[in-house]
Amino acid sequence: MRLFSRRSLTDSLARDQIAALSDFSDGLMRSDKCSEHEPIGTPFDPVDISEPIQWLAKPHGRFFYRKGRPAYLTGAMWNLTHSPGARFPSPLFTNYWTGEFDGKWANRVGLEKIEDFMSEMFRATGSGFSLSDNRS
Repeated sequence: MRLFSRRSLTDSLARDQIAALSDFSDGLMRSDKCSEHEPIGTPFDPVDISEPIQWLAKPHGRFFYRKGRPAYLTGAMWNLTHSPGARFPSPLFTNYWTGEFDGKWANRVGLEKIEDFMSEMFRATGSGFSLSDNRS
């Protein structure tokens, strides 16, 4: 899954996106671990997402997430906005979100549930377009 949005990642939108990921289908996609950088190792606390919001909302901010051991859901949210006073303008699509699903896990959950998730996250980001592929 690849989502591209022109919406600026404010604290409010960062909160909405992380909460949408966490709350979808009673936590089906909720990450176990998250981080601002690789490797992903910080336990994710759905009750207090203030630190992940700070990671994502700042210029060039990131929120990496992972679920399962071995991982069956991984991804990242990227804030591609440049810092104020940067030499070059920010790109047109500053809000970029990736998600990858293990094929066996996706088959067990059901393609319809994965499609519902992608549609809901498309709306949560206000995406202009998305890409997906089927590498089972």
